[in-house]
Amino acid sequence: MVYEFQFHLSMHFQDLHPILAGEADNIPGRRVSMRNEYHLIQYIRRGCGTVYTDRGTFHAHAGQIIYIRPGESTSFLADMEDPWAYRWMGFDGVLSHRFSILPTIFDAPPGTFDDLCDIRDQETQVVEYKLLSELYFLFSKLLPPEDKMPPNYTQQIIDHIQTHYMEPLTVSGIADGFGLNRSYLTRKFKKDTGYSIQDYLHKTRHTKALHYLEVGYTVKETAALCGYSNASAFCKIFKRADPMGLTPQQRKTRYATIVKASRANLSELPPPSVPKKE
Repeated sequence: MVYEFQFHLSMHFQDLHPILAGEADNIPGRRVSMRNEYHLIQYIRRGCGTVYTDRGTFHAHAGQIIYIRPGESTSFLADMEDPWAYRWMGFDGVLSHRFSILPTIFDAPPGTFDDLCDIRDQETQVVEYKLLSELYFLFSKLLPPEDKMPPNYTQQIIDHIQTHYMEPLTVSGIADGFGLNRSYLTRKFKKDTGYSIQDYLHKTRHTKALHYLEVGYTVKETAALCGYSNASAFCKIFKRADPMGLTPQQRKTRYATIVKASRANLSELPPPSVPKKE
């Protein structure tokens, strides 16, 4: 049986702003998928499970935190033998980018979200201030002072590409925007990620394009939504990035075929039987 509660907050705090919070006990093998536009911290109270993200697959257990960045596609799978129970908080704000230096999985400091389950029946404003204090507690425990923190340029570039992929980005423009030498930046990014900045940009746009094509946008519309002013250039780059070597139109046709086949299978199901009256 799954037990969970969740707060949706209404107040807005500028520096760190809690958006929602909650708690859940999971049944064995339960899988939850999401993609958020805010930072998410999930503290595992007991049990264990597996988290699948754009960054890889990770196993996490009681006493650890799972940190998910904005825009990351994520799935949480509860263990079959010892399913996890966890508390979470989603947040944004001016200082929220500081959390981006954190790894996906790490040990939680003592006291993490201890008071979260005790605020369910309190007034909304009291809840929001208590959640804010929890967030600042983590901020103070997990992050070094800003003047001692080395700049994480690779993560900043990843975040920049994830949020600005629809714009006409160039490697030189990105380097200039960060005030860095292009050669230094490209070497560091390649060393940290295994991708060149250009290849990572194409990879990100390809992922976004797959979504737009699947939900019904035309090839020309998808090109524009992914930052390409020239649909022909978009098609060439898309095909090179596609694991199956398909063009955008071939992908779109493939999606349509799958949907049509699914609908046909549903239409072939026998009608439900109606019990006869005695």
